[in-house]
Parts: sequence; C-alpha cells; structure tokens
Amino acid sequence: MLTDEFLKADETKFKIIEYLKDEKWHSYYDVQKTLGINYNALKQHMKFLEKIELVELSVIKADESSTGKGSYKVKITQKGIGL
Repeated sequence: MLTDEFLKADETKFKIIEYLKDEKWHSYYDVQKTLGINYNALKQHMKFLEKIELVELSVIKADESSTGKGSYKVKITQKGIGL
C-alpha cells in the first residue's frame, strides 16, 4: 500500500537523524553501512533532509579531491537536533 511506503521512508529519515545526533560529520558510506540503507535511497533521503534544513551536506567532486575520488558527507543542523 502506498501509505506504508511513505511511513517506511519517514521512519528511515528519523533513523538517519537519530544516528547523526552526535553532531559530527559522517560519510554517506558510514551512514549507509551502519543503518543498512541502499546508497541511492540514502542520497534521496539526504537531499530531502537538506531541503527542510535538518542536515548540512558537503559534496566534494572527484576533480576537486586530492585522492581523485568524490565524497559526500553529512552533519545534523541545530534544527535537526531540535527535532
């Protein structure tokens, strides 16, 4: 049922927020592995959470990185902590 899908997605977003409450920067890989979230789904959740200002994203493109590999990092905002 469509409603169940929305609820599961919302539950995942709350799990992400709860995980980030230590106020440190976390790589997407770290969040993905720890919470067992599909990487593409995680990116969608993060974009949504950023739009509503619950997280801050840091994107380093491969050509801007000293290692030649891009990276995505996320940190909870004060608004996210208040949630």
